[in-house]
Amino acid sequence: MKDSTQYSSIIKKSPVFYGWIILVAASFGIILTMPGQTSGVSVFLDFIIENLGLSRIRVSLMYLIANIVASLVLPLVGLLIDKRGPRLMVIAITIVFSLACLWITSVQ
Repeated sequence: MKDSTQYSSIIKKSPVFYGWIILVAASFGIILTMPGQTSGVSVFLDFIIENLGLSRIRVSLMYLIANIVASLVLPLVGLLIDKRGPRLMVIAITIVFSLACLWITSVQ
């Protein structure tokens, strides 16, 4: 792992204010998680209800259960981030989340 002096030299050499780099990275992370967030799901909620023939209550219950299960996994994700590092975990989570989004498209 690099020490803080190596990171500060990279930051100093950046042609752009480093805060903008962080802003772009954080925005990209938010965009990647949008399909799983309430604001992303709500756009498609009426289509999901209509096309799958489910009630709004049933879809809401499934969404609640999915959020509870996801929250139970978060401590494990935190441990893996501590053990493997955030870069590797962001890549792994992005791949898994992308595969989940692709799998959702196959629902009939």
